[in-house]
Amino acid sequence: MINKQIVIVMFLLFSIIACYDDTYDDMTQANFTLSILTKDSFGQVNDTFLQGEPITIEMMVSNPTSKKIDLRFSSGCQYSFKLYNSNNEAVWDWLADKLCTQAITYLTIPANGSELIIVEQDGTINPDSRPVGDYKLTGYLIGYDRIAEMTITIQ
Repeated sequence: MINKQIVIVMFLLFSIIACYDDTYDDMTQANFTLSILTKDSFGQVNDTFLQGEPITIEMMVSNPTSKKIDLRFSSGCQYSFKLYNSNNEAVWDWLADKLCTQAITYLTIPANGSELIIVEQDGTINPDSRPVGDYKLTGYLIGYDRIAEMTITIQ
């Protein structure tokens, strides 16, 4: 009888240990930051571009905590970027022509680490027809309330 009780206790103990994960369970507590920058056709950090010049967008998701973060998404689309004109109208939406898998996905950010998301210019963010001026570029993780933004100038 004692051996059976020991086995049960050991089973429960191992079950509890196996379930322990050094991750935030409540995503409202997930403490991450976003930053965004753009690079020109030479790969240099820049915020001013000629009409039609390729633009590369880089968004850094950083975790300043001592616990890893598993960010959960309801589809394969985890992030997006938008460009707004001076009237705050969206003139470009990176996600608009994307198809997303209908499966739960995760983005894991290690403790005190970061993940870099890079979107290469596909010709739609800055076509030759884009009017000159200042634009607000935003980047965000889908389903989370943090937004990275910067101003870019098309000349």
